[in-house]
Amino acid sequence: MKCLVLFLVVTFFAVTVLSQQTSDLQKLVETERAFARMALEKSTKEAFLHFLADDGVVFEPIAVNGKEAWTKRPPSVGLLSWEPVWADISADGELGYTTGPWEFRPTGKDGDPVAFGQYLTIWKKQKNGDFRAVLDIGVSHGKHETTARAIEYPADAGAASEGVSDAKAPVEFGGLFPKQPFSSDAIVFRDGEFPARGSTAASERAKLDATGIKRASWSGINCDGSGEIYYCHTRFNLSYQDGKTFCGNHLRIWKFREGKWQTAVDLIAALPECEG
Repeated sequence: MKCLVLFLVVTFFAVTVLSQQTSDLQKLVETERAFARMALEKSTKEAFLHFLADDGVVFEPIAVNGKEAWTKRPPSVGLLSWEPVWADISADGELGYTTGPWEFRPTGKDGDPVAFGQYLTIWKKQKNGDFRAVLDIGVSHGKHETTARAIEYPADAGAASEGVSDAKAPVEFGGLFPKQPFSSDAIVFRDGEFPARGSTAASERAKLDATGIKRASWSGINCDGSGEIYYCHTRFNLSYQDGKTFCGNHLRIWKFREGKWQTAVDLIAALPECEG
């Protein structure tokens, strides 16, 4: 009888934890969709001011406080639209991210889109239980397919990982090519390109930026994380052996899996004044 009671208690606890993980992930995605819906129904400015955390960061083109930046923007009929196609969240439900395609219509929702790209938003649960964006960044590329895609998640989204509490956070960038291996579902974002997905494609793309560097410097590294998910963003300046220069904003997200940190997302948004 005692064994049966113990089994029922353990089973109930496991189901409850799994249900909470699923609920947090769903809430994260629903918040992202509500964010995009408010931009459509009201305005892009109003949506950002509502869904950004008070300390949320946007890039214009360098990192600035998002609410301060959007408050200064004049009203506009232009519509920035987007949809999440990939999302992940930590086991404690405190931190997660969403990513997907974006389009910009300068004359509003009835106009034609003139710019396209991929966005990435990092979400953090607030004291009241709501998710708010603590970082929003993106890259531009050519026109993408407009066919709606079902959202996908990592197989271990929201799952606890043994050993993460004892693992040292990977706060060192260590160059453009990450010290931590790319995960099997890694995504690499670069301006002018569609995302590179999977460990092999991600690794090959990251090597291109890291080849032929003569000098490199990073400034203003900012990091945060919760449980299995950790991220850092920074600004970098590069000089290559052929005389070219390149600078940009760099965001990297890691996930703790199989007893080690793995690179889940690597995003570089170029700053045009440094290209040449």
